[in-house]
Amino acid sequence: MADRGTSIRIEGLTAGYGRGHILESISLAIEPGELVSLLGPSGCGKSTLLRVLAGLHQPTSGEILFAGQSVNRLPAEQRRTAMVFQRPLLFPWLSVAGNVGFGLKMRRVPVAQARQQVAEALRMVHLEGYADRRPTELSGGQAQRVALARALVTAPELLLLDEPFSALDENLREEMRQLVRQLQRQLHITTIFVTHDQTEAALLADRIGLLLGGRLAQFAPPRQFFTAPATPEVARFFGWQLIETPDGISALRPELVQVRHQTSPPVSASVQPLRGTLRSVADLGLRIRYAIELETGGVIEITCLETAADGQTPLQPPVRLDFPPSALVHFPAR
Repeated sequence: MADRGTSIRIEGLTAGYGRGHILESISLAIEPGELVSLLGPSGCGKSTLLRVLAGLHQPTSGEILFAGQSVNRLPAEQRRTAMVFQRPLLFPWLSVAGNVGFGLKMRRVPVAQARQQVAEALRMVHLEGYADRRPTELSGGQAQRVALARALVTAPELLLLDEPFSALDENLREEMRQLVRQLQRQLHITTIFVTHDQTEAALLADRIGLLLGGRLAQFAPPRQFFTAPATPEVARFFGWQLIETPDGISALRPELVQVRHQTSPPVSASVQPLRGTLRSVADLGLRIRYAIELETGGVIEITCLETAADGQTPLQPPVRLDFPPSALVHFPAR
């Protein structure tokens, strides 16, 4: 299977069901061969956007371009896309080979050529020897591999994955993540992966598109969400602790914070520390979670690897929060 991948551009896309809008003015550009993750809470429009790209749902307004050409009026079967859903949706009356080759049969690919392509697709997902099995004989992970092979065998220009691993246990999810990333790099296929799992998005994606309330809140490489969130809402979604200030909102990266006694020596390179009262402590095994009421108002939670950075245990109120400049981002009042 030759390398393939197309550029995707979405301009001012709005879509919904009935009179309500789920997606509002979405605009983004995806490079050929890029793996983009759409991330966000349930109901934010991730799956709707995939369906619009696949031609399964008509947008209210906006433009969708593949390799610079509008596909708005192109039916789904002509868009050169393939979609893998949360559940494999295999035909139980067909063998594994029959399921993988179904799309080729619909396209009337010659039998010998189709057989060769099916064998290659099964090899790619490490299911050699499974061609004659029935879906009922497969594990959940194997069934999802068959669904992935069925998508890849038609040589799509755009691969759409709609939370395909959410029904699997964590070990299988990690195995499938590695497989998808390996195949995506090997084939250089443009891929959009929907998930609600931040870790999964960061592990897989070249860039993440965070959808909040039907709008694209930020589109950037994974690291930027942990170092330079675009808004307080983005920061909150990615685990930053928000602190109200007189002139806006500050976001604090909790992993970079040291919780110390107020009498402890100051930490070099730390910005002006925050001070507060310890309200609760939760022992999480290898980590300790503190709930701290700040002198400036509000309660934040900080999880640390050790009980106290300065070795004085247990911590007692009042406490001080030390952190480097990179741990704090300020958003001026709007």
